[in-house]
Amino acid sequence: MELTPISERFILHWGEMGTRLGVNRTVAQIHALLAARRRLQLLMADMAALALAAGRSTLPRRYWRCARRWEWLGYPAFASMIAVYFLMVTKPTLAGP
Repeated sequence: MELTPISERFILHWGEMGTRLGVNRTVAQIHALLAARRRLQLLMADMAALALAAGRSTLPRRYWRCARRWEWLGYPAFASMIAVYFLMVTKPTLAGP
C-alpha cells in the first residue's frame, strides 16, 4: 500500500504523540493508519451524492451493504477503544519483574 507524504507524516506524528501519552508507538500508528484510510466511508458518501445528483429519493442497495459493513466494523473498533481507554486509565502491570 502506498501512502502519500502527508499520510506518512500524519502516521509518524500520531505514533510520536501516542508515545508521549503512554500508548505503544505501533498501536498508535495502526490507529492513525485506520483513521487515514476510510475508503468505505468515502465510497458511501460518493454513492449518496450520485443518488442525489440523479434525483433519486432512495439509495442503491450497494450503499446499504456498505452501511451494514461499516456498522459491523465499528463494533470491534469501539471495543478496542474501550480497552485502550481502560489500559490508559488503570495502567495495570501486565508483565512484572
